[in-house]
Amino acid sequence: EAIHPAPKHVPKILIWGGISVLGPTPIKILRDLRLSSIRADINLSFMNHIYSQTHQVEAWPPESADLNPIETVWALLKRWLTNHWKPTSLDHLEEGVHHWWNTHLTQEVCIRLIERMQTKMREILANKGR
Repeated sequence: EAIHPAPKHVPKILIWGGISVLGPTPIKILRDLRLSSIRADINLSFMNHIYSQTHQVEAWPPESADLNPIETVWALLKRWLTNHWKPTSLDHLEEGVHHWWNTHLTQEVCIRLIERMQTKMREILANKGR
């Protein structure tokens, strides 16, 4: 009686967002990631939105997570959700993401993360890529 079958596909969300020295961009949250074809459409739509906002967008290699400030944003968000929000449903998770994005991810945090990445880049150049 204590054993319950696990769901075949765990519900997930996909969050699209970015940061700049002006602060965080608007976010878009999608559910049901098994529909992978919508990922490309959302990515194109999101990037078109970013480019249309006259922001300078830098291309970063995906293997350089330590040099990509948005990866730190995702880690901070996950840590806060786990330790403070503790979502109990997808709706509650989505609510927590919006709450954190709008109250904790301030312009100052974005600037600090971007400056930290720039410091790391200078260190890498000084060490000839090591």
